[in-house]
Amino acid sequence: MRNKLATELALKAHRAFNLSKLTLRVAFARAMLRESRSSRKTRATLNKRPLRGTRVMFMSKSQLCRIARLKLGITKNKKTQQ
Repeated sequence: MRNKLATELALKAHRAFNLSKLTLRVAFARAMLRESRSSRKTRATLNKRPLRGTRVMFMSKSQLCRIARLKLGITKNKKTQQ
């Protein structure tokens, strides 16, 4: 959702100021980097002081993929699916 809004805003700015495509790409890349940095900071803060009664847990991309495959019933071996 946030990326969609950022894209719309970048396109409006591009049209309004007649910016080059390179300028638009650079601005968009900077916005995405800024967003990822702020989420990293939030994650670190959550790890230090979790809310009372909650458990903060972050998984790697491979762990999330493995869980999704298990829930969807997808196995790595294609022969077993046939």
